[in-house]
Amino acid sequence: MLTRLSTGENLILVGEGGVGKTRTTFEVAERAATAQWRVLHLTASEQSAELRTLAPELLRHGGNTLVVVDYIDQFRNFDARFWQTTLLPEAAARGVRIALLTNARPLGSSQVLPALLDNGLFKIVEMFPTLQRRKRIAVAIEHRLCPTVLVQLGHEAVRQLCGPRPIIAMFIARELESLAGEGTLTAELAAAARPGDLLGWVSRRLREAALVPTLQASPWDAQPPSAGLCAAIAVLAAAPLSEAELAAIAGATLAECPGGDPEVALRIVATLRRAGWLEPGDRRELRTPHDAVADEALRRLLAADLSVLPALLAGAIAGRALGRYAISIGRLAGNSDVLAQNTAAAAAQWLRQQAGVLGIHLAATNPDIASYALGAVFDCPPWSEVALELWGLLVQPLLDVHGTEVAARHVLHRGLKRLPVEQSGHMLKPVLAWLAKHGKTPDAGFVLSPLLAWTEERLGKEAQPEVLMHARQWLAKYIETLD
Repeated sequence: MLTRLSTGENLILVGEGGVGKTRTTFEVAERAATAQWRVLHLTASEQSAELRTLAPELLRHGGNTLVVVDYIDQFRNFDARFWQTTLLPEAAARGVRIALLTNARPLGSSQVLPALLDNGLFKIVEMFPTLQRRKRIAVAIEHRLCPTVLVQLGHEAVRQLCGPRPIIAMFIARELESLAGEGTLTAELAAAARPGDLLGWVSRRLREAALVPTLQASPWDAQPPSAGLCAAIAVLAAAPLSEAELAAIAGATLAECPGGDPEVALRIVATLRRAGWLEPGDRRELRTPHDAVADEALRRLLAADLSVLPALLAGAIAGRALGRYAISIGRLAGNSDVLAQNTAAAAAQWLRQQAGVLGIHLAATNPDIASYALGAVFDCPPWSEVALELWGLLVQPLLDVHGTEVAARHVLHRGLKRLPVEQSGHMLKPVLAWLAKHGKTPDAGFVLSPLLAWTEERLGKEAQPEVLMHARQWLAKYIETLD
């Protein structure tokens, strides 16, 4: 991969969660650093860095620079056209080599990835480990993470418990070794668990903390999901967030579930944290050890009872949580199985029902957070078309309140690119108001770019001169200022 990057290719690693995409990018980055490349690592968040502003620094540096972007399909500020048509050609003209290395989930999990691939900026590296490689990884996991369990149960029993996916097997191996250390692991109990059953392990932890009902049958038998289990999975699907935000999400789900007690919400978060299902992350947030852990638990819960989805999403009324759920649902819906299709349909129905309420709350939220949440909604395949259809309910309230603030640029960008022609009149007014305030800033490029793709008929005779004026002013100020 480093050789390909050295010859001018930009690479995007595509594969399922836990397959090793992030680890591989780090390994390539370490080799690049050893070879005297400068390496910049960027991660997605609701305050994602404006990559365009990195241009001067990238061009000033002599030698090779590798820019690593973790999960570019979640990076709301990435402008592939700018990199391909402006920055990289300018770098080549100056004798500067800039290479991009990134990763993403498979096609179908985000609306962003197809556009990135169509642009031609990246070459795909598909990551699908062979069965032999998976087996070697599984053996390494068993020996490193649960040696005591291997002695007590044997290799075959451990392999059956951990299941075929390495990232899931790693987490279950930790759980098994913890039980062995506590002296509570028995062959009878372990043999009752289904392979790779994360949902069963979450349920067991909650049952130990007296947060879900004690079952008369085997704890691994199929049972209707309890309110406590639904709240726990809602928390995992929404992470990373602060402990207080996750407790609010658990409380909202418990309030929607029959028999749920919102008073135990904080205890559920604390139990997940003690058990290692949540761990400290950046900015004092709690995150899952890997998003594949949350994905698998969510998938198994919805496979057991899809009707709990509205209760799981009860906490999405908060802006950041809505964005997190959009990402989780997009990952789940990116699969091609029947569950993914049914989940997508149920999620779309939920958004139709809640669009008006969400729109009101987003308008009252910090505009940066609201913009992040809506960006994630538009990137989520099950929600994207619904959000466009219900723009007036979901998005317009935010524009009515914060439409002239900088944060509105990405929402305006989405509307200009994707709303139908018949809504052009509704878009022009907020767009022109935003440009009147911010038309001379670098951020105006996000608004002007899709606006200039409109036909003269769509712009109208009155708006066209104003749009062209803003475009000329912006070009005059920034076209020669990459350094």
